[in-house]
Amino acid sequence: MSFLSRIGFIETAEQEQARLAQAPEGSTNHYLSTLPVTIEEWPKDLVVELP
Repeated sequence: MSFLSRIGFIETAEQEQARLAQAPEGSTNHYLSTLPVTIEEWPKDLVVELP
């Protein structure tokens, strides 16, 4: 587990879905919580993790 995961900076798909579902019904965030996750692997070169 990376440092970013341990401090809660990186969410799992389930954590993200739960957070988005807390938004008011009818909002964009609530709608996003109903969509399936389609990212197959973590995007590379978008986050810099310092040692």
